[in-house]
Amino acid sequence: MVAELQETVKRLRSIRGAKTEIDRWFQNNIPAVATTENEAPAAHSRHGKKQQRVLLVGDSLLKGTKVPICHPDRASYKVCCLLGTKVRDVADRVPQTVKNTDYYPLLLFHVGMNDTASQNLGRIKEDYKALGVQVKKIGAQVSSILPVRGKGTARNEQIMHINSWLHGWCHCEGFGFYDNGTFFDDYGLLERDEIHLSRRGKGIFGSRLANLMKRALN
Repeated sequence: MVAELQETVKRLRSIRGAKTEIDRWFQNNIPAVATTENEAPAAHSRHGKKQQRVLLVGDSLLKGTKVPICHPDRASYKVCCLLGTKVRDVADRVPQTVKNTDYYPLLLFHVGMNDTASQNLGRIKEDYKALGVQVKKIGAQVSSILPVRGKGTARNEQIMHINSWLHGWCHCEGFGFYDNGTFFDDYGLLERDEIHLSRRGKGIFGSRLANLMKRALN
C-alpha cells in the first residue's frame, strides 16, 4: 500500500500543474482520522465537555423578555422567570438552578422589586448577601431594581437606596452591576398597575438585557 502510494505521488508530481490533482487524489483515497472517545477535538475549550449556559434569573418583570435574550442560541441561553419571587427565594434556588455539570460564563439576576413592597432595607441587603455567597465563584451580574409609580415616594426612595447600595456592594464583591436608571419611569413603558412593564416596555427591557449579556460575553 505504501509503495503504491509513493509510486502514484511520484507519477502525479511529474505532471506540470498537478498539485490540484494530487490534493484531489489524497482527499478521495486517504481516510479521515477518527478521534477516540477520550480524545477531545481541538475546538473544545478548557472547560472540557461542560455545556455552556447563559442564565438570567429573576422576578415577573422578566416575563416577555425571552425572545430577544435567547435569540442568539436557544439551547444555551435561558430565562428563568419566577413570579412573585424575592431575593431570598432566588438564593435558595441557586443550587437547583445552577448545575455543576454546566459552565456559566454569565449569570444575570434581576430581582428585588417584590422585596421593596414588604421588606425593610436591612433584610433586603442581607438577602442579597446570601445570594452573593451562592454565586461567588461565578461571573454573576446584578440588574438594578426598576422604579415604580403610584406606590408613594417612600417605596421609590427605598428602591433608589437599594440600587445605590447594590452598586457599591457588587463592586466590592467582584460582581457586575447594570444600572437601569430611571429609563423605565415613563408611563409609556408601564402597565396600568404602574409596576409591571407594558408590551413595549418588555421589548425594550429584553433588548437592553440582551445587549448587556452580549457585551459581557465579548
